[in-house]
Amino acid sequence: CLCTKGAEQRRLSVHGVMLALLASIFWSLGLILNKYILARGVHPDAVVMGRSIVFLTITLAIWTTDVAFVTKEKGRWKNIFRRESVFAMLAGMMSLTFGAYFYSCALEHIPASVATPIGAANPLLAAIGAFVIFNEKLLRIQWFGITLAIIGSILVTL
Repeated sequence: CLCTKGAEQRRLSVHGVMLALLASIFWSLGLILNKYILARGVHPDAVVMGRSIVFLTITLAIWTTDVAFVTKEKGRWKNIFRRESVFAMLAGMMSLTFGAYFYSCALEHIPASVATPIGAANPLLAAIGAFVIFNEKLLRIQWFGITLAIIGSILVTL
């Protein structure tokens, strides 16, 4: 078994793994472009603002298309104003705003080949947070994998 949630165990979905792989590919391309833009003298504030505007525009277009043509859910716009949406906004603020800003600032001082592996500590931090907040449990092999990823990231920065 590859994944646990409390006492429940389930196999990983190929579809989910492929989506995670695509996310990783696009994140890495974005990080490389981020460094390219900063190397040309664009300030981190402008980089984050540009990324945010594009993110909002594309996300709104995808969401609107889904509501209007795919699911055709009436009243889905009301979900934006629910209490739970505050947590989604906080998540975006943490990762898309602060994470992107601090990463862009880091790229002004260190190479992307160093900044990106340092950011690879996020699986460990996310696993600890999921354990504390959601009581999620990881198997020893999963902890071992996270440890290997962090060790590999450290070695890449040397």
